[in-house]
Amino acid sequence: MNELLLDSLQRRMQAMHSLYFDAIDSMSVDQVNHFEREGVVPIAFCLFHLDIVESPVSSRVALRSRPAVR
Repeated sequence: MNELLLDSLQRRMQAMHSLYFDAIDSMSVDQVNHFEREGVVPIAFCLFHLDIVESPVSSRVALRSRPAVR
């Protein structure tokens, strides 16, 4: 993966993270954990899901971008 693509991915992830932080900074714990109705998950679940999905994907991308060890 070239540096331009990696830089683009890093900037996009930083932008998404800033949106998450902006959104939850103005919320109380009760709002983040609010259960609206059956079939709708709380915001906390969405944030947790993003974290557990993003971490392995980011690791794979980062490892592929490293030069091969010989």
